[in-house]
Amino acid sequence: MRLFALCLLAATLVVPASVLAQASPTIDVGGAKIEVDNFVVGHRVPLNGAGVRAEGDAKLYVAALYVSRKSRSLIEVAGAPGPKRLHVQMLREMEGKLMGAALSQGMNSNLSAKEVSACLPGVLKMSELFAVKKKMVAGDSFTLDSVPGQGTVVKVNQEKVATIDAKEFFGCMLQVYIGERPADPKLKAALLGAKV
Repeated sequence: MRLFALCLLAATLVVPASVLAQASPTIDVGGAKIEVDNFVVGHRVPLNGAGVRAEGDAKLYVAALYVSRKSRSLIEVAGAPGPKRLHVQMLREMEGKLMGAALSQGMNSNLSAKEVSACLPGVLKMSELFAVKKKMVAGDSFTLDSVPGQGTVVKVNQEKVATIDAKEFFGCMLQVYIGERPADPKLKAALLGAKV
């Protein structure tokens, strides 16, 4: 009888573990499923905002920003404690070299020459990754995780492909999306939690 009771107790403990393993709830953003919560190196980082990057009528990709606390400006995002995540999911095909060029243009528009210089090793690494990938197709994604003490972990389609140890790099990437002169002001507003 005692053995039966122990088995019954063990069985009830298995159920909560399986519930915990379930994926985070998602929301639809431009046709892409975006998780409401992410976990970066064991830390929960909730969705701060997500939106669509468009050029005219063409929807290029969905970007989502995850931060430990709600942030409505670049300064608040940068000052939030713990890890952060920037996730980009493609809505259409785009050549890697065009993505690299857009990244460089975004940095040049938002950063001083000194800041660009500090971010250069990371920019070169990202350019290498885009050169190898050649093109991103609809459904492909890349993720940048800012991990305190480690740098920026880069994933392509959920697979870790690089770690950029320059501590400034993630901040440089944030400037491209939510700096003073972003390529898409509507996307900036969405990443900072505005309803657009």
